[in-house]
Amino acid sequence: MDKRMKMLGLTMLISVVASLAVACGADPTPTATSAPPTPTATSAPSDGDATPTPTTAAAPTPTRSTPPTPTPTPEPDIADQFRGKNIVLIVHYGPGGGYDLVARNTANTLKAKLGARSVIIQNRAAGSGLAALNFMITKAKPDGLTIMNTNVSSFANNQLLGKLDYDMQVLPPIARTRLDEAPLLYTRGDLNIAPGDLDALRALDAVKVAGSGRFDNGHLGIAGLFENFNISKGKYIAGYQGTSDTVLSMLKGEIEMASNATMSTYFSQRENFDNGDFNMFTVIAPERNALLPDVPTWLELGDWDDTLAAGMLSRQNAAMLSSVWTVPPGTPDNIVNFLRGTWDEMWADNSEMRQRLTTLYSAELVQYTTGAALEEAITGLLGSPYTEAQLADFQTLMEKY
Repeated sequence: MDKRMKMLGLTMLISVVASLAVACGADPTPTATSAPPTPTATSAPSDGDATPTPTTAAAPTPTRSTPPTPTPTPEPDIADQFRGKNIVLIVHYGPGGGYDLVARNTANTLKAKLGARSVIIQNRAAGSGLAALNFMITKAKPDGLTIMNTNVSSFANNQLLGKLDYDMQVLPPIARTRLDEAPLLYTRGDLNIAPGDLDALRALDAVKVAGSGRFDNGHLGIAGLFENFNISKGKYIAGYQGTSDTVLSMLKGEIEMASNATMSTYFSQRENFDNGDFNMFTVIAPERNALLPDVPTWLELGDWDDTLAAGMLSRQNAAMLSSVWTVPPGTPDNIVNFLRGTWDEMWADNSEMRQRLTTLYSAELVQYTTGAALEEAITGLLGSPYTEAQLADFQTLMEKY
C-alpha cells in the first residue's frame, strides 16, 4: 500500500513539473509591430543617374517650460506729479502789471485743481524779460512744476528781427486766459494831447517814449510811427520793467508817452485814465476797440509807407500771443497735454480764476485760447521771417530813434 501511494505521488509530481515546463518554455506567437516608415526619397535629378537620398527624421525638440509673463507695472497717475508739490508761476514783468495780475488771479484755482502744496509767484523782470526766458530755457526742470506767463509776441518778433538767441517754438504753450491784447500808446495827461493828434505830438519839445527792450517789436513800431509822421523829437527809452515801472515814471513827468501798454494796462490803471493822468493816443489794431470808441487805430492816423507799416503790422498780428502760459523745453507730451486739459477745465468750469479775470477786466474782452491753437499761431508767425533787406532797414530805423 505504501509502495503504491509513493508511486502515485511521484506520478503527480512529474505531471506538475511537465506542465510548468510547457507554460514557461513555450514561444508565444509574436505580435507584429508597426513597420518603420518608408523613407521619402528626394526628387531625383533629371538625368536619372543620382540615387535618391532618404530624408532623416528630425530629432525631437526638447520641451521647455515657458516662464510666466510678468504683470506690467501700471503707469503712475500723471496727476501725482502735482499733488502736494510746489508749483512756480514765473512772470517776466514786475509786480502790479497785467501779467502779474493774471498770474495772481490764476494761482488759487490752479492750486485747488492740481492739489498742489503751494503756487508761488516769481517776478523775474530783469533784462526786459530775457532773464526769465533764459531761466526757462536753460535751467527750469521740464517737469511741469515751473510755468511762465510769457509775452510770446514780443520775444517772437525779436526772434524775427534777429535779436533773440532762442527759438520761441521750443516753449510748449499751455493756454491763454488774457483779454484781447491790442497794444496801446498813451500820453501824459498834463500834455493835453487828444487821441490821434499828431500835430500836438510834433509840437512838444521832446517825445520820450517808455518801452521794454531795445530793438524789440515795441521799439520798431514807435520808430516807424516817428519816421512816418515826421516826429523828429521822438526818442524811444528802453528798460522799463512793465506797467508799474512805466506808470511811476509817467506820473513823475519823466516821459511823455508809453508804448509797452495793452488793454490790461487800461484796466489796471483805469483810475489814472479816468481822472486825466493819462490819455489814450492810438490802438494798434485793425479796428477800434468797443471800450475805447474815440481812440483811432494806427492805420487811421494817416497814410503809411509800406516798409514803415511793417513794424506796426507785425506787432498787431502778434497781439494774440501775449500772456501765454508756457512750460520749459523738453517737458514730456503727457505733462503738456495734462496741463492743457487742466486749463481747459478751469476755464470751462467758470472757476474762480475766470470770474476774477472777468471782474478785473471785462466779460467782452476776456477770452480763452487753447494750447493747440497757440502752437499753430506761433508756428505761423515765425514761419514768415523778414528778408535781409527788411532787417537792414529796420535796424537803421531803430538806431535813429
